Formats: sequence, structure tokens, C-alpha cells
Amino acid sequence: MFRALVAGLAALFSADTAPAQDEPSYIEQMRRACEGGEMESCFDLGVSYRFGHHDGLENFGEAVRYISRACEGGDPLACDYLGDMYRYGAGVDQSFIRASLLYGQACDGGYRRSCSRLGEMYLYGEGLPRDYTRAAGLFHQACAEGHASSCATLGAMHSDGEGVIQ
Repeated sequence: MFRALVAGLAALFSADTAPAQDEPSYIEQMRRACEGGEMESCFDLGVSYRFGHHDGLENFGEAVRYISRACEGGDPLACDYLGDMYRYGAGVDQSFIRASLLYGQACDGGYRRSCSRLGEMYLYGEGLPRDYTRAAGLFHQACAEGHASSCATLGAMHSDGEGVIQ
């Protein structure tokens, strides 16, 4: 939960407002930890590159590289974050298919927000065939794990009779 909050708050910081750090040593420490297999460090390093916290310049290539490494290493938050980058074309070529695969991987890893994001893509036909039944199943899965907005969306689907029994 704390990491999700940190990732969300990272978007609020620009390079101008990032906390001052001993940049080379911070980046080098994170890089070493990542290379040593600490996926959380890979993710944090990727987010630092994404927002230019290390040198004041955004570097999407390095961001994707490190966040992808964290995702491939089993970090569902990293997969979700990367899914958002592909869904919205943030520093990468927009790809709904890639986003859906990453959300699915994160959802399977227990990150309920990703289940909801993938459900949205099916509900609205966003780069995927519209599939109310599949969307409802994903929202139900996220809701059962306490994701409030998924519960609300599932309730609206029941009210409207979309993919579920009214």
C-alpha cells in the first residue's frame, strides 16, 4: 500500500520540486541494488528516471528499462505502472494490447488496481473487444479484495444489467 501511494505521489513531483539528494550516489546505490535482484529498487530507479529526479531530465528509455526489469522480476506494482505507460502512451508508443497484458500480469500477481484497469478496458472496449462478462469478473475479483471503485463499477453494471444479472 505504501509503495502504491509513493508511486502515485511521484506523479505530483516535477524535476524542479524533487527532493535534493546526493544524485550520483543515490542513483548508483539504486542501480547496484537493482542489479543485485532487488526489484523494488529497479522500480524506484525507473520512476526516478521517468520524472527526471536524478538529473532534472526525464528519460523514458531508462524508465521503461528499469520498470520492465522489476515487472519481469515479479513486482506487480511495476507491471501496473508500466501498463499505465502503455495504455496512455506516456513516453512509449501507445499499445492497448501491451497494457492489457501487463495489467493481467499484475492482476494475477494480486495487484487489485490492475484487475480494475483491465476490467475498464473490457467494459469500454478500449483496445480490446468489449466484453461485459469478462469486465464484471475482473471488477468482482478486485472488489472482493477491497478495491472500492471496482465495487462501485460492479454495482453500476448490476444496475444497468451490463454483463451481469440485474
